[in-house]
Amino acid sequence: MTLRNLREDRGLTEREVAVALGWQPLSKLLRVERGSIDISVRDLCVLLNHYGVEDDDLVEELIQTASHAQRQPQYEKFRDILPSEYMYFLQYESSASVFRSFDLSVVPGLLQTEEYARKYFECYPVTPNSKNTLERRVELRMHRQKALDRGGSLRAIFVMDEAVLHREIGGPAVMLRQLLHLRKMADTTNIEIRIVPFARGAHLGLRGSFAVLEFPSPDNTELAFIEHQGGCTTIDVRSPSAVSYVELFWSLEDCSASVPESSDILDRTINRLAATIRQSELA
Repeated sequence: MTLRNLREDRGLTEREVAVALGWQPLSKLLRVERGSIDISVRDLCVLLNHYGVEDDDLVEELIQTASHAQRQPQYEKFRDILPSEYMYFLQYESSASVFRSFDLSVVPGLLQTEEYARKYFECYPVTPNSKNTLERRVELRMHRQKALDRGGSLRAIFVMDEAVLHREIGGPAVMLRQLLHLRKMADTTNIEIRIVPFARGAHLGLRGSFAVLEFPSPDNTELAFIEHQGGCTTIDVRSPSAVSYVELFWSLEDCSASVPESSDILDRTINRLAATIRQSELA
């Protein structure tokens, strides 16, 4: 986002910059700005010089980011099973300082257990290489969860409709272990889990799930990510034409139960499901 902002602040189009620098293909800059490909430190320095950037701290920050990306192409090996827009989102997700997620019917990917994720991906359309693709999707999902290990450098707020807790993906036993995992994660210092109870009735979140990322640098704007049947969409939530997903998320926080109340809802659901499983085993 910073590179795009630097270009737009100077009133330049991607094509104008690409032609001036002799970059081929001309779409290279567009793909760099979207995070579809990494930029080398050499190309970055050429680009910053073209923009006339003289802020040494900003230059150093961008060089460090480019160097880190080259050393750790985190999601490159998954490129063949991911839409380019999703790759773009994941690269930003790994460096976000605040992650906000609203989920309507499925446990958020960052909080899924491996077996829950596997059962979820089993509902995807069958392809000739489905088994291998399924396992790689599960591997990717588990890899994404490393973002939560960053402790104080990432604050994650998850708001879920209560329906998420009752959709038994994988059956009662798998779901029980998933709920127990949610309960454990709810006690993590940098993670907040809130539930929108059924009793709240209709709410704006019924229109669909989404996530919003926030970054530590003031030069970076928030990004909203929306998954849908046709794929996924990433938008700058501060753009004039976009709905403010940050404000939408705040409204969902307002209609959700408090953190302690949400933990109580989780506990009651866990106890009820555990009792159902015990009864079925005795029958």
